[in-house]
Amino acid sequence: MILSLQPIIGFGLITLIVSDFSLVLAGFRKLTPTTSTKFYLLSKGDPLSYTLLPQNVSLTPGWLTPTNLAGQSEEPIPLGLILHGMGGHTNSSSNLLIGQALLDSYRKWNLVAVDYSKAVSVDYLEAVSKVMPVAEKIAKWLTELINDGHASPEKITLIGFSLGAHVAGIAGHVLKSHNFTVDKIVALDPALPSFESAMDEDRLTQDDAENVIVVHTTGGNIAFADPLGDIDFYPNGGIDPQPMCTASRLSSIMCSHSASYRYLAEAIESGGFEATKCDDWLLFEEGKCDGNPTTFMGIDVDSSARGKYYLKTRSEPPYGDQMVAVDPVENLGVPTMIVPIRSGAQLTYIPNYCNILVITLLWFILY
Repeated sequence: MILSLQPIIGFGLITLIVSDFSLVLAGFRKLTPTTSTKFYLLSKGDPLSYTLLPQNVSLTPGWLTPTNLAGQSEEPIPLGLILHGMGGHTNSSSNLLIGQALLDSYRKWNLVAVDYSKAVSVDYLEAVSKVMPVAEKIAKWLTELINDGHASPEKITLIGFSLGAHVAGIAGHVLKSHNFTVDKIVALDPALPSFESAMDEDRLTQDDAENVIVVHTTGGNIAFADPLGDIDFYPNGGIDPQPMCTASRLSSIMCSHSASYRYLAEAIESGGFEATKCDDWLLFEEGKCDGNPTTFMGIDVDSSARGKYYLKTRSEPPYGDQMVAVDPVENLGVPTMIVPIRSGAQLTYIPNYCNILVITLLWFILY
């Protein structure tokens, strides 16, 4: 067989990508690659603090399970895992922004950043070859947590950026083979090179969790443009360049790639970006989808929403302008208006628990 190679620019480097993903899989499945995968419990602070967790969860029983005042174990609280991309690590901006947003907005979450930087810090092809073993290790770790009663599959959310989106998908697939289906996967601009021809079990698919949410920002370039989830969001058409990115071509691509997690972080804090169901970006821009169902891009997406959703963002924060959604801070489950108030570089969101008219008047006074 002739090996087909094509030049790809992206992921912070220029490299050659094997077109036939099966060749990559065949190569690394014959090997036993050593991957150093570490799990860090995140705690709120400035900066975030990280606590290294043991690989063997039984060494610290109950570390994820809160106890009541009588010392009796309660039901496991929601668990979130953040999975970085190519060249990422514990302190990657994707981890920091999403981690801080989640800890600020969701008080009863255990949040874990997974560090597999040694596996994805080399060339892209080798990083791709490590996606499977890293995902399997994460699935094994989660399986132990579930079996020990420290976590419930229906309360687990996997958030993956770029290569991390496929790590999340494969981990979810492996867990399903053990009869555990995680509640949610949030896939941020899933990497395209070497995955376009991959089998379903070797990449992210909509079957990897109960709810698979995908955000596209460099579709057709270094990330998938085709829908991969139950619901796929396409900010500004889901392509490069995103409005926040105006630099040279290479830096624009990387900027647009990172826009996926920047949008998510703001959406978590603000309540979500309103998006409209539509078949494509052109129809959306022409207003031909006005009146179609809408939902909010973020982490708490309406589980009944399915299909492709489009939206526009601003070129600078707040990217989502004014939004109506569920306030995640108290999880009240009631509609609230979120108004962004800017003072210099400081951005504050004011939730409306009173009359919307009062907030509307405040908006006009401040602006």
